[in-house]
Amino acid sequence: STYVAMAGLDSNSPTWTTESQTRWLGTVKSDVHGVTKRAIPVVASTAPGGFYHQQADVCIINGTITDKNGTPLPVPPGTIQSTTTFYNNREGKTVRMTEIDLKKLAGYLSGDPPGNPSGTNFLPANGLIYATRDDAIATEQPGIRLINGSEIRRPGGLTVVSNDPVYVKGTFNVVTKKPVAVIADALNLLSNSWDDSKDTQHIDNRIPTATTVNSAFIAGIKTTTTGNYNGGLENYPRLHEKWTGVTLTIVGSFVSLWNSQIATGAWRYGNPQYTAPNRNWSYDTSFASGTSIPPFSPFAVEITKGAWWKE
Repeated sequence: STYVAMAGLDSNSPTWTTESQTRWLGTVKSDVHGVTKRAIPVVASTAPGGFYHQQADVCIINGTITDKNGTPLPVPPGTIQSTTTFYNNREGKTVRMTEIDLKKLAGYLSGDPPGNPSGTNFLPANGLIYATRDDAIATEQPGIRLINGSEIRRPGGLTVVSNDPVYVKGTFNVVTKKPVAVIADALNLLSNSWDDSKDTQHIDNRIPTATTVNSAFIAGIKTTTTGNYNGGLENYPRLHEKWTGVTLTIVGSFVSLWNSQIATGAWRYGNPQYTAPNRNWSYDTSFASGTSIPPFSPFAVEITKGAWWKE
């Protein structure tokens, strides 16, 4: 019930084997106590033409939306916007955005009541969307932005994959929560109040409102090097607003298995382009059952020898 400081004791210490068990009452163990490495799931290629692209029932390439066979989908106007840009202060670059309106993709037009869309639901039958773009000029970065995702209107959930940075704008997957995942070069979260027109204004003009996101994430990070801290777990979701005193709720999971290849801007505490929120973050325990996980989730199977017997 009482936290006990490390106070210089770590696994390199000569007294680690016994002192760690005394100090933390047996709750902290390493290989010398018989702990083995966990099996790490292998994430298939997120590159264009790779596994996720080939498997996706909905593909969005440079703003053009098709099915897995390349046939254009007749989605409502405004479902996919490919001319949106805004300035990412962390990266120091303009982001050329493909914006995906998840509500319109589900067939909802302006004025449609909940549960009664007037259009066709084009969310993927197998639950996988793949999005990318390669037409950003050298001084820009590509990006994928998900909007109007407060409800994911597919019973089995949804997974969105991109080799580009992904931006999730506003409350996400809170109405009848589904198993949802985002796999991307980097994860960026924008509040319900995000305004593109204020992207280059002083941080005091970028004021968020409380926002909730329910999703699993697999995204890249920037490696910590000497004198260049990557921001740690608390900065895994990259923020762009003055969150001081405002709550950001995340229920899901954070997985990092690679370094970002596109969004490589350094995290900096000095001259911040955001401030920290009240973090109400927790693991989505529904994932633990193995029966309520997002579509195409990578997984690992590990077998441990328990006993031998002979009849």
